[in-house]
Amino acid sequence: MNQRRIISVATVSLVTLSVGMVYFVLPLVEPTYDGKRVSGWCNELIRAQGDTKRATEALQSIGADAVPCLAKLLRQKDGFLKKQYVAALDKLPPRFGKAFPRPVLNAQEIRRKAVLALGEIGPSARRAVPQLIKSLKDQDTEVRLATAHCLGAIGSDASESVTALAAIAKGDPDPFVRGNACFALGKIGPAARSAVPILIQALADTHAYVRHHSVLALGGIGPSAAPAVAPLTQLLTNRAIEARIDAAHSLSKIEPHNAASLLPTLAEVIRTGHPVFQVSATGALVEIVPATDEAESILIEALRHQEEGVRWEAVAGLGRIAPKPVDAIPALIESLSDESGRVAGKAAFALGLFGPPARSAIPALHKSLKHEQHYVRDEAAAALRRIEQERTDDSGGN
Repeated sequence: MNQRRIISVATVSLVTLSVGMVYFVLPLVEPTYDGKRVSGWCNELIRAQGDTKRATEALQSIGADAVPCLAKLLRQKDGFLKKQYVAALDKLPPRFGKAFPRPVLNAQEIRRKAVLALGEIGPSARRAVPQLIKSLKDQDTEVRLATAHCLGAIGSDASESVTALAAIAKGDPDPFVRGNACFALGKIGPAARSAVPILIQALADTHAYVRHHSVLALGGIGPSAAPAVAPLTQLLTNRAIEARIDAAHSLSKIEPHNAASLLPTLAEVIRTGHPVFQVSATGALVEIVPATDEAESILIEALRHQEEGVRWEAVAGLGRIAPKPVDAIPALIESLSDESGRVAGKAAFALGLFGPPARSAIPALHKSLKHEQHYVRDEAAAALRRIEQERTDDSGGN
C-alpha cells in the first residue's frame, strides 16, 4: 500500500513538473536570427544610435514571432523620477547641463522605433493591431505618425482599426498624421467603407498632404466609395495638376466601367502640364484607360514629346494597349532611333510584344543590334527572336 502511495505521489510530482516546464521554460525559448534572440534584437533596436537598419532587418526576417516583443515596447513609459530628472536638466544652463548624464533611452523614441519595425514586418504584424490602435492616441506626434503608416503597411488585416483611423483622419491636430491615417484607410481597402464620409470631408482639408491621401484612399476602397464620385469628378478640373491625376486614378478604381471618360483630362495634362506631371499622366493613361483608337493616338503623339519620361511611358503603353498595330508599329520603329537609349530599348521590347505582325521592324531591329548601349542591343535581339521564331512557328503550322 505504501509502495503504491509512493508511486502515485511520484507520478503526480512528475506530471506537475512537466506542466511547470511547459508554462515556465517554453516561454523562455525564443526564436533566433543570426545567433541572437528576438529580445536581443529588440534591445539592439532601441539602443541603436542613429542607424537601426540591422536590427530592423533582423526583426523583419523573424516576422510574426518578433511581434509580441515589439508590441510590449509600445507600452513603454518614462517613470516619474526620470521625467523630473530630464525636466531639471533642461532648465540648467548649458555649461552645467553637460556635466550630468542624459538618459540614453527615451520612452517616446522606443515606442516610435517599435512601431517602425512593426511596419516593416507588414501583414505578419496583425497581432499588434489592438496595441497599435491605442498608439494612435499617443501624446507624441511622431509615434502617431508612424502608427498610422504602420497600420497601412499591415493592410486589410488591420480592418479593426478603421474606426480609430477615421477619427484620427478627421481630428488629429497634425496634418501629416491625418494624411497617414487616410493612407492607412486606403490600404485597408473595401473593409474601410465606413470611413468614406470622413475621407470625403478630408478632400477639403486645409493641408495638401491630407487632400492627396484622401483622394487615393477613396480609390483604394474601390466601388464601395461610390458616394465620392461627384466630389472626385470635380477635382478633374482642379487648378492643381496632381489633384487631377490623383482623382483620375481613384475614379478609375471606383467606376472602372467609366475609365474611358478620364482620357480628356489626362490628355490635356500630357500636352500642357508641367513635365513631372506629364510623365505621371502618360503612365496613368496607360494604366487606367482602356485600349481605344483615341488613347493610341495620344500615345503616338507623345512619342515626339521633349520629355524623355513621357516618351518612355508612351512606348511602354503602346506595347500594352495599342488596338491597331498597323499604326503603332511604324511609330515604335521610329522610336528605335530615339536619342535616349532607355526609350530605344523599350521600343524594341514593345515591338517584340507584337510578334510576327511586327516583321516590318526586322531591318531596324537588326540595325539596333549595333547600338552603343548593351541594353538596346539585348532588347533588340530578344525582339527579333520573338518576331522571327513566332513567324517560323506559324509557317510550320501551315
